[in-house]
Amino acid sequence: MQTLKSYLQSSKVTQAEFAASVAVKQGTVSKLISGRILPSLKLAQRIDAATGGRVPVGSWVIGAPATSIFMSSPAAPAAPTQEQPHETISS
Repeated sequence: MQTLKSYLQSSKVTQAEFAASVAVKQGTVSKLISGRILPSLKLAQRIDAATGGRVPVGSWVIGAPATSIFMSSPAAPAAPTQEQPHETISS
């Protein structure tokens, strides 16, 4: 399992190129890399698919198994059916 940042570095893919591949803005990728936001389930699934499972859905959840939902593995857990974007709200 890789982080999104390490995936982009090792793949020599720019944030802008990756953003286009998962249908978000470059700024969103920057915020994901810095930890300022977490992806919605749908975006995490697109990241998983775009990285060939190297940045799996579970990599965004503390304590989750590091298994891609796009890899064929009988032990892979079912993906949750409901997810909301996570953002830090300051008062």
